[in-house]
Amino acid sequence: MTGLTTSEGQEFGRALRFIRDARQMTLRDVLLATKTETKRGISFQHLQNIEKGTRGFDDDKILQLQRAYRLPDHALDDLLLRARVRSALAQRGLSAGDADAAWRMMETRLAELGTPIHTDLAALIAGILGVPA
Repeated sequence: MTGLTTSEGQEFGRALRFIRDARQMTLRDVLLATKTETKRGISFQHLQNIEKGTRGFDDDKILQLQRAYRLPDHALDDLLLRARVRSALAQRGLSAGDADAAWRMMETRLAELGTPIHTDLAALIAGILGVPA
């Protein structure tokens, strides 16, 4: 999961920050939640840099963050894919509304091809915010 462009990292970091804020968690809360008996956890500075989009991460960090944010399996992978797609569309000059429409079309097409996005991102966000989807 490393090798993100700056804009991809920033888009993904914004999504993580949104989830953390919606869950009313501090960076310290996330840091503590990433620690297990066998893992040190993600450092405060590393978490801060991931949210800023200036630091990479690996699959292990994704799993730690997924548990810390109490997200379903594959949710962060799907958010990362969305960040990459939206970043690529923004670089081509698409507006945010057009990028959202393109993302929805891509989700539909992937489902038709038998490779669906695992997470209904709209429902996930609605659930985090505690509002009906």
